[in-house]
Amino acid sequence: MGIVNVIKTSEPKDVEKDIDELLTDYLKLKKVTLEDIIDFHFKFERIYSFGDGNGCVGRMIMFKECLLFHLLF
Repeated sequence: MGIVNVIKTSEPKDVEKDIDELLTDYLKLKKVTLEDIIDFHFKFERIYSFGDGNGCVGRMIMFKECLLFHLLF
């Protein structure tokens, strides 16, 4: 508590563009690996991060992708 924006994140005006680019790149993957999921999560948190750095949204996306990854392999 009390520490805000510990990591540099996208400027609010760039969030939509940065998310679009991230999703475009991720959806181009032919076969998603666990490393791809981790990389997506890291990049997502650098774009979409609340000031407290809690990361709930990013963890939910990562959890969903891990479940899908588990079902496919």
